[in-house]
Amino acid sequence: MPSASRMAHRATSPRPKSTVRREKHRFHHHARRRRHRLGAVDPADHTVAVAPAGAVTSALVLAAAATASQAVAISDTAFKSLLLLAAAAGLCIANVHDGDTLTLCTHEKVRIANIDAPELRDSPRCAPQQRQRLAASRNPAWCDYGAGERSRDALRALLASGRVTIERLGQDRYGRTLAQIYVGDRDAGEYLIARGLARPWRK
Repeated sequence: MPSASRMAHRATSPRPKSTVRREKHRFHHHARRRRHRLGAVDPADHTVAVAPAGAVTSALVLAAAATASQAVAISDTAFKSLLLLAAAAGLCIANVHDGDTLTLCTHEKVRIANIDAPELRDSPRCAPQQRQRLAASRNPAWCDYGAGERSRDALRALLASGRVTIERLGQDRYGRTLAQIYVGDRDAGEYLIARGLARPWRK
């Protein structure tokens, strides 16, 4: 057993640099493992964060706040990210094509019933011959492309703001599901009509 004087000498003598480096490496290694288990982001070891439960709520609250504006613009990437957060709580939506048409994650195409949203630039309804043919109909082609983009973006923001449910009513002549879409207790079609971003469909 070492004498008391030898132990005191060890305690006061500086440790070799190699020993200090090993201890620092061991400390940081264990710290990274603890952060990894907790889901923290560490760019040095490329671990991926596990979003805390509150992050989902925060994202949905932010999206809900965005719907207060009629001129909402949400990118495809941001929209899909928000829907991934909301998917567990309700209907899973893969894409919003325009203000009245969307596709579910099951590849089911849905046409929101009882509304007509303005068209986008690639709409066949706005081709010259179609537009002329529909001019005298109850639902003429609404070829305001700027309004079409605002309608689509407003629907995206609404769908990303809460729990989405669907009430299927049948099919249209193109094989799409005709349905009413709700976000919470809010009817998506009525929401767009109230903001001038859709019109009632005339039967």
